[in-house]
Amino acid sequence: MIIQRLASNDVSITTDRRVSFYAALYGAETRIDEGRKSYMETISSQAFTDFLRTSGEVLGTVNHLPNYTYAKRTDGSLLLQSDKKGLFTSSYLPDNEVGDYVYTAYKQNRVKGASFQSVPMLSRTRPDGVVERESLYLYDVTIAIDALPAYPQTATQVVVRLKQNYEQQLAMFNYQKMKLGL
Repeated sequence: MIIQRLASNDVSITTDRRVSFYAALYGAETRIDEGRKSYMETISSQAFTDFLRTSGEVLGTVNHLPNYTYAKRTDGSLLLQSDKKGLFTSSYLPDNEVGDYVYTAYKQNRVKGASFQSVPMLSRTRPDGVVERESLYLYDVTIAIDALPAYPQTATQVVVRLKQNYEQQLAMFNYQKMKLGL
């Protein structure tokens, strides 16, 4: 199962277009709703350790849309690092349509948070019933534009992305671009 999480973490973009944020915060318990199934989940401080040792590709995207990529780990334009707080990411927005869209949305206060998409590789259920993600395979880190987080502190809701959902997001993104004249 691929999961996506929307976080209300602060996204900062400087005048030289440097974007920085925490895509995931460690240790924060979050209620996950998957249809009829609901549970509490947290991310271990070691969850990305194994993945970060690999040379696996990670995209910096807008709203998890791979066609709207602003940075890539493999070409060195996306910095990823794990610290005590969480998974930190930083890059420069490119001087292109996607970079301009993100920068404009940020100046208009439409950037609502940060997110990541991953597959759980190793999890355990603690005695208190909380599912702890101990190892995650990372696909992307994303800037959420016009999407509201459901929880105020950290990662929120698990979403299994089907093709139809992707197409709906893409249509919304194109509509927002059209409204901005991009």
